[in-house]
Amino acid sequence: LFQVLGQLSLYLLFIGIFFFSKAFFHCKRLSIYLLASLVIFKIYANLNDPTFLLQVTPLRLDLWIILLFLVYSKGPYHWSVALALGLLATLHRSFGIIYLLSYCQLIIILAGLDFYDEFKKEGKNKFHTVRWLNRQLRSNGKNFLILVGSFLLISFLFKSDSGQSGTDIYQRLGLGFLPIVKASFYWYVPVLFSILALFLLQYRITIKERYFYTGMFLLLLAIGQSIYFLGRSHENNIINISAILLLCLFTVMDLVDYSFKDNKTGMYKNIAKLLPTVFSVIFLLGTAYCYQKNIIARTKAQYQNLAGLRFINTEASFVPPNFSVIKNVTRYSKRVYFMTYEDFIYYYYGDYLPVGFYSPYHAWV
Repeated sequence: LFQVLGQLSLYLLFIGIFFFSKAFFHCKRLSIYLLASLVIFKIYANLNDPTFLLQVTPLRLDLWIILLFLVYSKGPYHWSVALALGLLATLHRSFGIIYLLSYCQLIIILAGLDFYDEFKKEGKNKFHTVRWLNRQLRSNGKNFLILVGSFLLISFLFKSDSGQSGTDIYQRLGLGFLPIVKASFYWYVPVLFSILALFLLQYRITIKERYFYTGMFLLLLAIGQSIYFLGRSHENNIINISAILLLCLFTVMDLVDYSFKDNKTGMYKNIAKLLPTVFSVIFLLGTAYCYQKNIIARTKAQYQNLAGLRFINTEASFVPPNFSVIKNVTRYSKRVYFMTYEDFIYYYYGDYLPVGFYSPYHAWV
């Protein structure tokens, strides 16, 4: 019944992003359009049911929302941010380390901007490097100690752990990640990241400080989250990480709307009122057109489930076999190889370790 947990995490993600964006955005209407986009992407545009595999649910891929909320509500230097990062690095391993690196980048960027602002204000002769360093140590000292303690805890807990993560094995064997296909929708994402960075730096002085550092952290987390897609260049995976990408997109739209409202002339003010709605409608219609085949299939599946009063295990494309028969035939051996196109699903539901890191069945000449 893990689908119940997966569904719950999906709804919590929707609610969390909606209320976060409502507090974060200047244009509050964008939160509604963002929520509609999340529902279309995460539920309807996906090839499979969003809770079909537990590892692509928000329980694994979207725990960044906790860190983003803490940075927005408490600030980047609060001890709770470091504590959450330490727990994620300990319990969430690969993604936890990625989030930790994103946070370190945020601290370096904020320290660099603080250096630039003070140097510009005081001038070359009056600027005190020691004073600047003391300020950075006071801000980050507590969090640094918490993170060091977390790493000591990790080394103590897992000192006898001989297992390696997939990333470690890929690195040791010298295997490269899959390239992004030429027709991938992901090629728009680096452009989106660049625009968001430019807008944040452009309006850094006029927008609230909290908006700036939260937006910058969002950008860095999204870049880190993209590693999941860069290693597995399949278009369904861009949907699996779409929540943070959509939040970046609508943050850009919020800053575009802010830039128009910043101009006090009548024409720009009228455009600013219509811009979020026009953009959101075009984006939603474009999304519906691009993923129409998946959306129609999902809608039919939902209708069938509703008619049968089924609220979990909604994906009908795979029916797990009777694993007790398989285990009796194989005398409960773990050395089982499934010669089928859906071999991974059999390993997944049967609690078997996959043979190798790529199925030979797929690699036949």
